[in-house]
Amino acid sequence: MDAVDRVLCSVYGDDRQRSLIVVGQSMGGVVGARLHTRGWHLDTLVTIGSPLHGAAVLNYAVDCLPSTVVDWAMKPNYEYLMLEKRMATPPHAGHCITMSWPFIGTFDGCVFVDEARFDEWPHTHLTWADHRTVFANPRLWHAVYVAIDTTHSTCTINSL
Repeated sequence: MDAVDRVLCSVYGDDRQRSLIVVGQSMGGVVGARLHTRGWHLDTLVTIGSPLHGAAVLNYAVDCLPSTVVDWAMKPNYEYLMLEKRMATPPHAGHCITMSWPFIGTFDGCVFVDEARFDEWPHTHLTWADHRTVFANPRLWHAVYVAIDTTHSTCTINSL
């Protein structure tokens, strides 16, 4: 969160009220959903397979794997995702994109569909899509384009 805040400050200075469109995949969507707590004004946030309400698969892994494996694989932000509390819907517009493996319609390999969406926001679900390889999927890019286009008829895209 701090690193993203620093990068945005280096690009936009102190202009935190500048309208931003943010697209975040996985933890990037979690960070994007919290940018308003740092004073940033988001016009739209598009989340892609983001564990907005935690990641139950981490709890399963901790329960099933030997502690040496868990200690080796655990990263600091994973503890936050294991809290099993629902993140409040941010005060800006947004769109959630979820994915699922074939024949397992609620899981994308890392996140369950109900963990990756805000009920108040529009939602697009991509079947036959994997959390780790979704960026190679043209259906994702079309869904992102449509999500942004339905919110803004014209926009300027700046990449950091």
